[in-house]
Amino acid sequence: MKIFLLCGSLMLGACSRSPTHAPSPLRPSNESVDKNAGTAVIASSPPISLDELASEGPAVAPLMREVLRADLTPGQKAEIVVDHDLCLRAAFASNEPARAWFEDGSGARRGEATHATHDVVPPRGPVCATKGETLRLIVSGPPNVVARAVIWSS
Repeated sequence: MKIFLLCGSLMLGACSRSPTHAPSPLRPSNESVDKNAGTAVIASSPPISLDELASEGPAVAPLMREVLRADLTPGQKAEIVVDHDLCLRAAFASNEPARAWFEDGSGARRGEATHATHDVVPPRGPVCATKGETLRLIVSGPPNVVARAVIWSS
């Protein structure tokens, strides 16, 4: 019975949302010229590095292991092919507010989406899948949005 209570407590901790710190301010990485407008456009990178996102793991995905790191632009997807039953959670950071969510191979949304520049997906706890499924982390936003993500698995 004690083991059951301990496992239940650990699972509740894994599903709770506890951000470790406020997002860092954006840092411009390069500048390009928009030929149509004739003005400079600053394209900025996400506010934190993949290593910094990965360091959030113990707080946002306790008892999970890191399975993927990705730099994403609109249209790109971080894909996980599930070889055994598991649950996933991701932390992401983007240069502009973006919407992020998991979807399965049929395009159905799994778990809740979030809209932010730095957050956890799904925001209220992991999304689960069974052997043989494919889950994708999708980041959607303005055409110049750039995001970084780290995904953990149970």
